Amino acid sequence: MQEILTQKEIDMILNSLNDNGSNIVSNENKIKTYDFKRPNKFSREHLRTLRNIFEIFAQNFTNYLTARLRFLASVELLSVQEFSYEEFCNSIIYPSSIAIASIDISNGDILLEMQPVLSFSIIDRLLGGKGQPLEKIREFTEIELPILEKVFIKMFFLMKEAFKNFVDLNIKMKKIESNLSYVRVLSSSENVAILTFKTYIGNVNGLLNLCLPYVTIKPVLQAIDEKMNAEMQKEKDPELFKKIEKKIQNVSVPVKALLGKANITIEKFLSLKEGDIIVLDANTDGNIDVFVADLLKFKGTPGFKKNRIAVKINEVIRETD
Repeated sequence: MQEILTQKEIDMILNSLNDNGSNIVSNENKIKTYDFKRPNKFSREHLRTLRNIFEIFAQNFTNYLTARLRFLASVELLSVQEFSYEEFCNSIIYPSSIAIASIDISNGDILLEMQPVLSFSIIDRLLGGKGQPLEKIREFTEIELPILEKVFIKMFFLMKEAFKNFVDLNIKMKKIESNLSYVRVLSSSENVAILTFKTYIGNVNGLLNLCLPYVTIKPVLQAIDEKMNAEMQKEKDPELFKKIEKKIQNVSVPVKALLGKANITIEKFLSLKEGDIIVLDANTDGNIDVFVADLLKFKGTPGFKKNRIAVKINEVIRETD
């Protein structure tokens, strides 16, 4: 006779299936699709380097906007990701202010797109307004474009300054466009790194998008890699350590001994005259502090040596102390 399952047993089987199904779904969510037709060209190290550089730019641009607009501003780097140029173009709204610039150590161009809500807010603020965006987005006038051009030129200068710790380069702005369809930078399938900045100007906020084509930024990344590799080789060179140590030994540093301290009133200070005595807080038989470049390094006792005032070192102060 065939055995019949109870309702409790059926519920246990269904729960088990649900548990297994949830595990399968969670595993599938961890799988990341990979397009073999368009392989990634930016390594993780390259994206990390770009993030480090442009976090410096974001801080510098924050300082510039706050000072230039005389208004509280903030710029934050949200993401550094690799896309195709076509995907970047599809994300741009019209009209936008798109600055195109060239890098001297590369043959290609880079693009910096500012959303209109930010562009019109900056223009309004620079023209004496409160920095409010337009209710209805429109094309930029011939008066507004030169104002934006100066802001973009400053932004590219701040990018150059951010790169200075890694590689020397010059970024020169070429022109500003409001429609990306008029811009022919590279083919739609080319890989680009997109850096997105969240920008706040008072109660107005919007996005800045920096597009770095791989063909353009590749020579810059190679130069950075070469510099970092050279510095790593120098750190491993024992002869270099000896040369640095020898030079350091000949460096002069200021040393001062603090005999003691005292607090006196303004009245006593004004009445001081030759022969008066100021009582310090140090004992005559105790140690005094000896500083090297304003850092407490020794304890000692004052005295004389060859008719000169001197200090005898009694104790060395370690950093852990």
